[in-house]
Amino acid sequence: MNGKPVLIGKKDPYSAVDMAGKPALNAYRFLCKGKVIYNTYNLLRGNDDWDPMGIKKLVLAAEKETGKQFINLPTQLLISSTKDTIESGKEPAVLKSSMNKFGNYELEGQKITWRLAPGYRSLAKLKINNDGSCTVVPTNNEDETKEIVIQATAPTGLEGARIIFVSPLLLDAPNFGSYPEIANNHKGRLVVDYKLDSRFKDETVINWYRCTDETGSDPIQVEVSRFNKPKWDYVLSDGDVGYYVMAKIFAKHIRSKTGQEVTVITKKPVSINDVKSDNKILDVDLRSMSTKYQPQVKPGFWTLDCFAPPDTPDWIADNSHDPWYYGKGVDGAANDTGLVQAIKGARFRYTPVGDDFGDMKISLTAVPAKTAGQGFSSARAQYMDVFIKFDNKNLTGYALRLIRTTKYSDAIDFILMKYENGIASPISKPVSASCYRPDCFISLEAKNNKLIVNAKTNAKYYIVPDRPGVSQNVHIETEIMPDKFGGFGFQHTGTVSGGATLIKDLKAVWK
Repeated sequence: MNGKPVLIGKKDPYSAVDMAGKPALNAYRFLCKGKVIYNTYNLLRGNDDWDPMGIKKLVLAAEKETGKQFINLPTQLLISSTKDTIESGKEPAVLKSSMNKFGNYELEGQKITWRLAPGYRSLAKLKINNDGSCTVVPTNNEDETKEIVIQATAPTGLEGARIIFVSPLLLDAPNFGSYPEIANNHKGRLVVDYKLDSRFKDETVINWYRCTDETGSDPIQVEVSRFNKPKWDYVLSDGDVGYYVMAKIFAKHIRSKTGQEVTVITKKPVSINDVKSDNKILDVDLRSMSTKYQPQVKPGFWTLDCFAPPDTPDWIADNSHDPWYYGKGVDGAANDTGLVQAIKGARFRYTPVGDDFGDMKISLTAVPAKTAGQGFSSARAQYMDVFIKFDNKNLTGYALRLIRTTKYSDAIDFILMKYENGIASPISKPVSASCYRPDCFISLEAKNNKLIVNAKTNAKYYIVPDRPGVSQNVHIETEIMPDKFGGFGFQHTGTVSGGATLIKDLKAVWK
């Protein structure tokens, strides 16, 4: 562009190879008699020899004249592994490569060179097999699990890589030097007190539950340990009042397997005097929030399920899996950690304790996997609703809808909706905006008799000129009939992975 090379997709690992001077570039363009030929025949021919640009004869003639290959050239090198984590002294992982032409048409018999960077060679060894696959033998003698990268290169210059986690030989789970107990610190927290009989770093798994009696009946998981960090303490809230709180503890250290379950429970139910937190503010700790399927709508609880709204095309909600996960996003959200949809139709809602709520406000940061402002994978009723002033049992209240339409490929519509018994209808004009990009800052507020939404991004991106129908920021206000509900939540109807949205920095305030 303007005489200078432009690197496209440098943040995308599938687009990170500079093809200049490499045969891989011939899959897209090549020179013949000083003329640039864009190789649409190689890209589009698939397995049925489609040639929409009518250049097949030209490409075959160029092959004959130059002695180079210009057809059946791959554009993608993928690596699969039998395992993502391997333990030293145990079974290795086997990596296999596949080469695809454009359109995911696999090419057989392609030669691959495997490589392990010098910095990883104390952690694993590579063995190249007769069938072209690669065996990774773990040799980690350190205390911590390490990440290694195995790289594969094709003669054309295409590259692929795979991350493998290599652990040392795992030891048996540690014993407790002092048996776990739950203590109330009388400052609004419960704390699990114990000691491991081990010199290694503590990675004990501690998960918290609300139960209906001292024997642990009807447990509902509410908080969990993640990322090898024990969840030693539990902040009490209004939702805990009347429940016994139980902790399930699995002893573990940095070099060990996970131990057997040990259960401890409070001797009496939580009272209102035990709670010190402000019930008008919920600064959501998504990192420790349980993401297990939990369909019950109860005051003080998160309800997590999969749901197919009636205004989406026919499909069946799948509640056989947990609908959400907390972890790394993908694509545009790959550098972030937060709450992400695991299946199409993922929904989660919070029901506060109380019967009558006035004004309220929700704020969050949305990090869509899509980076070009389109938000969702297609314009087939793919949207995310943010509920506010919501009755979670009867699905009545209000919502902000973020939806992809056929109007633009780099913008979505923001619309305010009213729900009545699960049926949603718009109560504002749609605002098309291009700000739904990593990161998008959204606030939704019910104030007096108005519903107000603001959305913006700090991302730098190309703004198409002379397009008054597309805004860079969003501000919508519409009049509503105030209700007494205080629930909030999210409903995502789009496809997941590359079409998902990571949610973080979630906060709710009730007036």
